[in-house]
Amino acid sequence: MPQSELRASGTARSTHPLSTLLENKLTDYAAAACTAGVGVLALAQPAAAKIVYTPAHIRINHSAVLDLNHDGINDFSFTGFHTSHIEAGAIRQTFFNSTNAAISILGAASGNQVFGQSLYASALQAGVQIGLSGKFPGPQKIIRAHDINGSSFEDAGYGPWAGSNGIGIQGRYLGLKFTINGETHFGWARMNVKVQPQAVIQATITGYAYEDVPNMPIQAGRTKGTTEAESFMPTSPSTLGALARGARELAIWRREEPSTS
Repeated sequence: MPQSELRASGTARSTHPLSTLLENKLTDYAAAACTAGVGVLALAQPAAAKIVYTPAHIRINHSAVLDLNHDGINDFSFTGFHTSHIEAGAIRQTFFNSTNAAISILGAASGNQVFGQSLYASALQAGVQIGLSGKFPGPQKIIRAHDINGSSFEDAGYGPWAGSNGIGIQGRYLGLKFTINGETHFGWARMNVKVQPQAVIQATITGYAYEDVPNMPIQAGRTKGTTEAESFMPTSPSTLGALARGARELAIWRREEPSTS
């Protein structure tokens, strides 16, 4: 069959060699697309957020410090006070011994804050998420105690760390927000609190942890494991420009392709 008839019947297509300029442009487009694809895949790889946990036994008396990430810089300081004095009652010549105590927490920098609301730092249960949506900054006071003549200590504690009966609570968590090299991290400190007669407060930190990826939330009480933090970064403008130019060139080439029907 003659070549002209083959073309007319659609059983064969004539080929047209690409111009050197167009072929070079298509090659550049393919290279740009490949580079951009590899770059996007690399940038989108999830970063492992590691929990760094430290077991501890830190007694809070008059003072204590906490360095969450062990970089030699104290992130939080705890202070406690205990005072006792004689007060006069409403009835003449009635005197009683009044004792007061409190424990507070203070961030070493303005970005170092404690989770809480109202008058006291929260006594979080295990599993509560501590992150950007947390109640920061919270009050610095953890617990307050008051006692009269050493006889009313059952009701001496005030605040969530005193528990429902006023004598303390075990295994609750302080939610913490602090900075490392100017970036925000979240962590927790597990603490036991006990209130005794004469407003004596015994508080002990039994462990603490933080997330080593900035802005990554942490669950109170979680001591190990990783979560995945997606890192989304835009493709560079030059690469996007190359892709756009390549796409336009390809569209033009398709429009200008000679008809073979």
